[in-house]
Amino acid sequence: ALGGLMSCAGDVARNGLTENENICKLFALGALDVAVTAMNAHVSERAVQAAACAMLGKITLSSPDEDAISAKVGALGGIRGLMGALDAFPRDRDLACGVADALGNLMYHASNLGEVVASGGIERMLEVLGTFADDSQVAYYAILALGRLAGAGPAAQARLPA
Repeated sequence: ALGGLMSCAGDVARNGLTENENICKLFALGALDVAVTAMNAHVSERAVQAAACAMLGKITLSSPDEDAISAKVGALGGIRGLMGALDAFPRDRDLACGVADALGNLMYHASNLGEVVASGGIERMLEVLGTFADDSQVAYYAILALGRLAGAGPAAQARLPA
């Protein structure tokens, strides 16, 4: 299924549509389902983890239908997959950056905040900050992710630990 999807993705990329329109097309083709399934099935494969993190980061922020897409990421186990990527590759700078970026984008949506908190997202972003303290890009995305938790509305803040 992944090979067929990548072929479709190549066709979509050559269609003259905007990036947001292409993301919606990829979503309709099932790209999100395949990416999250692959991420959770191939935890020890760094390339799969990196590609899925990049896709989750982009697809959850770039789509006009981002609320539905973000909620689906959570429902499919994408947040669990992001935490699994950090567990499998705790010292991988690029992967940590991708996870922090994707988590930050997912936390724009209140539906994911509870799962991010429950899965240790706050602690994991603090670990990323500690591990990559000298890397400004990783620090930026991790701080942004934490800031989105802190700046969430009252309903979302109710999901944060006391």
